[in-house]
Amino acid sequence: MRSRLAPLLLVLLVAAVLFTGLDALPLTDQREARDAQVAREVVASRNVLPPQHGGRPHFEKPIAAYAPEALIALDSRDPTRDSRAWRAIVALAL
Repeated sequence: MRSRLAPLLLVLLVAAVLFTGLDALPLTDQREARDAQVAREVVASRNVLPPQHGGRPHFEKPIAAYAPEALIALDSRDPTRDSRAWRAIVALAL
């Protein structure tokens, strides 16, 4: 019986760790902040090619890498929290 509950308990523990405090901190990582800014500029300009950062073309990643951030930025009151939640859901699914 214990061995059947172990995977479920592991998933619950991982979910608790991943989803706790998603909006506790602002964007602190340089990569996370840059990706969020590129996504905001894509949404604001409605021009996906090329992705822009600071008004200049940004070719560090393919546009598909910014797509989840841009889609979240289109329809979110708190894009930082929602973006982190999306990443946590994907991590949990893996």
